[in-house]
Amino acid sequence: MEEKKENIEELEKTKKIEVKDIKKEENKKSHVLLITILIILLLVAFFGFGYALGGTGIVNKIKKQQDTKETKKEKEETEEKETTKEESVSFTESQLDKYVNYISPISSSGPSSLIYNVDKVEASKLSTKEKMNYVGHAIYEKTTKSSDFRYSIVAEEDVKKVVDEIYGNGTYERTSFNLGCTDYVFHNDDNKYYSETGCGGTSDTIVKNIVIDYKATKNKLEITTAYAFIDSESKIYKNYNKQVVLSENNVDFNKHEEFLENYIKENKDKLNHIVYVFESEDGTNYYFKEFTNNK
Repeated sequence: MEEKKENIEELEKTKKIEVKDIKKEENKKSHVLLITILIILLLVAFFGFGYALGGTGIVNKIKKQQDTKETKKEKEETEEKETTKEESVSFTESQLDKYVNYISPISSSGPSSLIYNVDKVEASKLSTKEKMNYVGHAIYEKTTKSSDFRYSIVAEEDVKKVVDEIYGNGTYERTSFNLGCTDYVFHNDDNKYYSETGCGGTSDTIVKNIVIDYKATKNKLEITTAYAFIDSESKIYKNYNKQVVLSENNVDFNKHEEFLENYIKENKDKLNHIVYVFESEDGTNYYFKEFTNNK
């Protein structure tokens, strides 16, 4: 009986040890889990802080780049304004008229279609003959009549001077050309051009091409003109073909030019415009590049 009691006590003692061991094991696992959780939290905090720092760096870098671009843009705009301001050039009314009159063809029968019936002309695309046609008036002013008045004569050096002055040095080339309805042919014996044909007739239509605005720098001269036409009946037209009548008047024929000029100045915004462009490499000599007829 006593032996049985000892066995029971031994068994209970063993159970208590096992329970204690189990609790000890559980506590150990709890400690490991807690440590693991703490490590994870520390890692998350560390990498999160690093990411935040990195993110801030990226944002700062992007912001710095944007600030740099904006500063650069502002600087370029300022420099452009300053450059434009420095290069601005003033022209007198007579100087502007001279440049406009450079491109003035000769026409024996009214205003020249070479200007008023075209949309755009680029000097670089003109042939040698066409270049002379467009500056025909300047060449014609240098012509003289033969002794028997049967034909006109113009020296090659005068033609060359006109062409080079308007289109640029070295642009002149020897060729036959036409002024209005008169053909000029070069003669080798005296280095002069002689007219071979001619025509008569007059026109009752007058055209005025008046400067209304300009922009000029050392590199570029842009002149805007307005134009209109008047016939013997004092009708004012908008276009070369006289399809649009702007005004009907009763004006003495001898005063048509003055009347038309005043009309253009007062009505420039509703008229067709021609924009002439000249360019310069030295800020002094401007050469014809193109014109656009805004019909």
